[in-house]
Amino acid sequence: GTPPRADAAHPIQDGHFAAGGFEAWLGRAPPSPEPARPFHLNSTMAELDATWLGRRLHRRFAALFAKRLPLDKMDASARRMFTAMLNDMPLRGLVLQSRGAISFRAAQAMAALADGRPIAALRILLAKRVTFGEGGSR
Repeated sequence: GTPPRADAAHPIQDGHFAAGGFEAWLGRAPPSPEPARPFHLNSTMAELDATWLGRRLHRRFAALFAKRLPLDKMDASARRMFTAMLNDMPLRGLVLQSRGAISFRAAQAMAALADGRPIAALRILLAKRVTFGEGGSR
């Protein structure tokens, strides 16, 4: 049959949120996820794989990070963890992990280029200041 509906007092049934349980516990519907396109500072490296240039950027960053980490000395589990971390890392995380080598402006331009928007990328690079609107974070 139909699973019982939960209320705010009893959102979890059998170790899981029951139908409507999370919403009842939260007090509202959860926010909708950000759309994957156009790419932005919260886009993950795995999302960038949707385009040819995005895949190239992803591979390049993986190679750069691999140089900084002794992957050849890691066991298989640690290598899988590194791969998952890189795949799930948003572009803004790359900026922070790069120790200043990649700016937010450059990351925004990379997102626009990977998304096939070269004019937007040029505008971002030529802007007097970094904005977090078009081509940036949402």
